Amino acid sequence: MNPNQPVSEDTIAKIRALIPEIQGLPDNPEILSYELAINDMANSGSRDVFPNHSHLHAAIVLTTMLKTAKNEFCIYDNDLSGDIANQYKGFYAVLVDCVLNRPNFKIRIAIDSVHEKDPGLTNLLTALQVNFPERIEIRTVLPEFTLAITNLYQKLMNFAVGDDKSFRLEEPVESPNRDICKAMCSFNKPDFAKPLLNAFKKEFNNCPKVLDQVV
Repeated sequence: MNPNQPVSEDTIAKIRALIPEIQGLPDNPEILSYELAINDMANSGSRDVFPNHSHLHAAIVLTTMLKTAKNEFCIYDNDLSGDIANQYKGFYAVLVDCVLNRPNFKIRIAIDSVHEKDPGLTNLLTALQVNFPERIEIRTVLPEFTLAITNLYQKLMNFAVGDDKSFRLEEPVESPNRDICKAMCSFNKPDFAKPLLNAFKKEFNNCPKVLDQVV
């Protein structure tokens, strides 16, 4: 698609209709407090580094990173299983809003494989990339990409970066409970975020695109 050609209102409506139905957050004071604390840290420019140890908490942090980044958001993950995105109804709304309404904002998604994928997430990402290829890119990584990441901490870790300031860095965890994760985050820590962003960008454009055509 020509990036200069406007997208029709009908296409935008079809994209919005693809947003997966996610149940609302449990009426849990602890979760509401976590949301408020995360928003406060992001909006105040806090340099605190904090732990992030469940998929729901991860989804809240990633949504806030995406919402508060000004220029770009990059994420490296194993697959498109939706194990984090599907925990929090706000994630998809913010993702779609960034692509539809922020023409100078760039989202880059790097994954190991498309073999394990959630249909709702995959269909939405495909529609976004097909119609807005200049705003969102999804690629499967090559060995050169994973080597650039591994060289930072001497092991391969999943992560997300917002601009060159915010980050979420997740260590691999051997656990039968798939909801357990071990990560650290900050909304204003360039000394962590910049090396991650540089390593991501070093090989990203050499990796093959996926989900770039409607099946």
